[in-house]
Amino acid sequence: MNEFEIKFNQADQLIQENKYLHAIQVLQSLLVVPEYSRKAVIKLVEIYDLQGQIDSASKILNNYLLQNDDDENIRAYFAHFLIRNEKFNEAHDILSGLSNKHHPEKSFLMGLVNFYLNDFEVALINFTEFINNNKNSEILPDAYLYKAKCNIEKSELDEAIQNLNSSIKFDNGNSETYTTFAKVYYLNEMYYHALEKIKISIELNPLDLDAIEWSGRIFFKLGDFKNAKKQFELVIEIDKSNSEIFAILGLTCLNLEDFDSAKYYFDEALKLDSTNELAQKGIPACNKNYFDGI
Repeated sequence: MNEFEIKFNQADQLIQENKYLHAIQVLQSLLVVPEYSRKAVIKLVEIYDLQGQIDSASKILNNYLLQNDDDENIRAYFAHFLIRNEKFNEAHDILSGLSNKHHPEKSFLMGLVNFYLNDFEVALINFTEFINNNKNSEILPDAYLYKAKCNIEKSELDEAIQNLNSSIKFDNGNSETYTTFAKVYYLNEMYYHALEKIKISIELNPLDLDAIEWSGRIFFKLGDFKNAKKQFELVIEIDKSNSEIFAILGLTCLNLEDFDSAKYYFDEALKLDSTNELAQKGIPACNKNYFDGI
């Protein structure tokens, strides 16, 4: 075992002991050693990621790629890292240097990046290219799911349903697919179909806040205000930052003639967003203890 291997093992031990600063110092000394620079980069990124130092991790990876432009695996690793940390513009630049031949997932990743950059037309092209060229990929259901999400953004609801059915054909255990299905039916005002799909989603993932919120919205549209209230209350138990949900919960309580609760939720909505129109319109109805619609 040479001195560099000893240093690398020492850094590993320091990481296990949560002595990150010392580990960083050891690993940085290995960056100039060609045989160990790649391994040191990955370890440093792991440490910076744990500490939330995304920019420091990105700088290390960028510097490595400047010296090793042909290391496509690190480039792909970097792209995944940036996407996971919602650095989509940077991810787009890194992915541009990746070859489809050696990394067929490139078009899928580009689709993700363009989706989150709100370029839905290009994202659709990316996902379609990936699907056409990777018929046996494990992430095929995800590609169809994101195609459907693009369709929703473009108000192409029939196409969204087709892509969601394709996604379920390859993987019927993804709760997000059923939640997205419910959203499409909701937008089509097919609320009973939406309820059927959202129930499946919640069975698959009972803690998914997005699914719980949408179940509340669907129950509300069906006039089942008791169940809508129950679902919205579950959401705000965990996330108290959404003014819209507090306002809808206030409106739900108005429909149940629970005026005190309605006023409380409208007040909370306005604390989060003083311009919330639903809450502004709802408070007068609470004060007169009479609700004839908003």
